[in-house]
Amino acid sequence: MKTKLLILLIILGLAACTKYDEGPKISFRNTHHLLLGHWVVSKYVVNSIDSTEYYLDHRACVINIYHDFDDYFNLVNCKDVSLYNTVGMAGFWLLDKNKNKIVFYATDFENYWSLFNTTLFIKRLTKDELFLETYLNQNHYRLELTK
Repeated sequence: MKTKLLILLIILGLAACTKYDEGPKISFRNTHHLLLGHWVVSKYVVNSIDSTEYYLDHRACVINIYHDFDDYFNLVNCKDVSLYNTVGMAGFWLLDKNKNKIVFYATDFENYWSLFNTTLFIKRLTKDELFLETYLNQNHYRLELTK
């Protein structure tokens, strides 16, 4: 009886320990490794308005998150080359200690000047999905990315 109660408590405890608001309930994969890869925006929402079509028509950047002696990222294949007056952006990224926020520190490809840093809240992270949210200039942004 004690064994069954212990197993039940462990299962309930794991179910209550969701790392991200939108799941998954449990993951045995390392957050750092789940983030690595070639991500494409599948949905782009600004202030609860689906702006995916606009994003795909005007920007459509691909986000590459990778590890090479350090944690780097780059934005490539952007349709809007006037974005920050550069062809693309690169920089490095960090996870916070709770692994539910990611901070991107960006520079431009040509001059390596610092362009911005932004903190994004991870809402969902699986091997194929990454949902991010942030507030910037009094606007709420949500990016849903797929591999």
